[in-house]
Amino acid sequence: KNVVLFGVGKMGEAYTKVLQDLDCQLSIVGRSEQGVQAFQQSMGLDAISGGFEGWRSKASDVDHAIVAVNGEELAPLTINLLESGVKNVLLEKPGGLDSQEIQKVAHKAKELQANVVLAYNRRFYASTRKAKEMIEEEGGITSFYFDFTERTKVIEQQNLNPDILKYWILANSSHVIDLAFYLGG
Repeated sequence: KNVVLFGVGKMGEAYTKVLQDLDCQLSIVGRSEQGVQAFQQSMGLDAISGGFEGWRSKASDVDHAIVAVNGEELAPLTINLLESGVKNVLLEKPGGLDSQEIQKVAHKAKELQANVVLAYNRRFYASTRKAKEMIEEEGGITSFYFDFTERTKVIEQQNLNPDILKYWILANSSHVIDLAFYLGG
């Protein structure tokens, strides 16, 4: 498969390792020259800087795209990819800053008959498969309760976009909620 990966941070590096194991033809794209250089040093692979526009100026056709960029870029980049003809996109959670952005992506995908899948990948961890197996052996879940706290002092030090903080449960915690309901029904 011909895949373009947007994002050269930690998630981009993780996807790169998986895609290399799958023997994909891979193009990697970062926004800043600094981020691309750090990625290239870390991974030993070439990457394109300039984000979507940098990629588009050098791009050949691709079958699939993976979008693993900052929260404020998720929806706009995905819409650009769909409008440029990419038909299959794996989009990092949560898919947008808020429900309106997520709905825009969904509508654009439907309009262009494309596939966009949100990457709630914890469902596919070996530990999740084992938990699901154990739950089924015990007869299934009849109820569940989960609780988690946020370390607000650590979050405040990250200098995050206020729009991301406004929807923090969506941006940061939705994967935990997804996993709970995936296992619990």
